[in-house]
Amino acid sequence: MANFSREWLDDVVLPDGSTASSAADIERWMKLHNLALASDYSDDFRRNVRYQQEKTQRAECFADFIHNYKRMIWK
Repeated sequence: MANFSREWLDDVVLPDGSTASSAADIERWMKLHNLALASDYSDDFRRNVRYQQEKTQRAECFADFIHNYKRMIWK
């Protein structure tokens, strides 16, 4: 995305209801919500997204394991 240093005349309403007054605001919002433009989907970006999904899935599986283990011990 091109970085323009000046603010726009009209604010842009983003999907979550907040507003952006410059391209930098939109880039900040996209980075905060782990989004990227279609042209930015590089191999590194896809690898990072896949890694984050696997990390989340491992954490959920471990939490389920601990929950079931505690149930087994205390029953």
